Amino acid sequence: MSLTIDEFRGLTQKEKELRYSELSSHDKFIARCEDWGATGNSGISTEKFLKYPPKGWEFITKDFLRKLFPNEEI
Repeated sequence: MSLTIDEFRGLTQKEKELRYSELSSHDKFIARCEDWGATGNSGISTEKFLKYPPKGWEFITKDFLRKLFPNEEI
């Protein structure tokens, strides 16, 4: 049985870690995007990521992130 992103959002962090693999590829992407910047999670600051993006991610800019996450402080 697969897990929807809405069901996933309601889980505790421990449950999310255990059930992440049940998400569809698209929902995994959404979960990673929503979790970006969570305390102690990313291991890299937004500023450092934007200054030294991984290969293939050069298109990510502050403007892009603001459009992707309009309710977040970037």
